[in-house]
Amino acid sequence: MDYTAFGELLLTLFIANMLAFMLVAIVSPPDPFTQIFYYLPLAPVMVVISYLLVYRGGFNYIKARI
Repeated sequence: MDYTAFGELLLTLFIANMLAFMLVAIVSPPDPFTQIFYYLPLAPVMVVISYLLVYRGGFNYIKARI
């Protein structure tokens, strides 16, 4: 296992989850239980997105397009 890629995966996962939580805070009512209810479906999606960005060349594709 490449520990550099694993560290990048963890960082990407952290940032993606923070963005998802901020989106949920904006979209949902200010009730913490409702925010958690909205966030739970997004958490597995953020894991998949982070995996695709790090291990499947998503970051390289974005860098090539910029």
